Amino acid sequence: MAPYAGLLAFDEGFRVSDGFAFRGLKDAAVFGGRLGYTLSRRLGVEGSLAVSSQAIDPSSQAGSGGVDADLTAYLAEALLYLASGPVIPFVAVGGGGMSFSTNAELTDDESSSGAVASVGGGFKLPLSPMLAVRLDARDLLVRRDERSLGSLFGGEGQLRHNVALSAGVALRFGGPADEDSDGIYDDRDRCPGTRAGSPVDENGCEPRIPEGPPPVRTDGDGDGVSDGLDRCPGTPAGVVVDLDGCPIEGAGEGTSGTNDK
Repeated sequence: MAPYAGLLAFDEGFRVSDGFAFRGLKDAAVFGGRLGYTLSRRLGVEGSLAVSSQAIDPSSQAGSGGVDADLTAYLAEALLYLASGPVIPFVAVGGGGMSFSTNAELTDDESSSGAVASVGGGFKLPLSPMLAVRLDARDLLVRRDERSLGSLFGGEGQLRHNVALSAGVALRFGGPADEDSDGIYDDRDRCPGTRAGSPVDENGCEPRIPEGPPPVRTDGDGDGVSDGLDRCPGTPAGVVVDLDGCPIEGAGEGTSGTNDK
């Protein structure tokens, strides 16, 4: 469940009747709620309902103003979660309907409802396994001609883009638990207790850093002591050396000190 509040900005070409003329709508606050279900780590579905009251803009056409339009929008959407972690981005696509009412009397050929398509996305910021902050943006696409809301995919009206921005909280009830908030439910999490904010794979585990090949041991002077340990590099061939690769005084030539028995 996700209650929210935000701003609804209408396309300049979206107009309603105030009983005298068709006028544009002023941007206004919008309030609503969402109810959803998570199908998997990456996919979810939800329905939403939003209400808003806009003042009809008297400057959009000549005539009298002072009429309000009450709008209701309802949507069903699919959500695709793009990543897990401290910030969870997602995209949303869906559709539904929009209706509005005014205190002006509409004629028989003036429609007050129609279909809506929604495209957008947002972010979830988990605060706990049961609570998250949520930010959303939507483009609400409506086809509207001069007098009515038309068919979304046909008709003579132009496609109008109405932008909704909102912020709210997401409350989680029931369902599988995710104690470490890594986006992987506990019944499938092979690495419980992951550090907060760490990226995880499909098993809830932090990705391993691949180990490089073993270092190659070199012995440039051939004295039997690798270069990384040799304190006397460049020892002449055949000189007996100690464990540090340095010549042993009085030992003369022969086998290196690392191989003496």
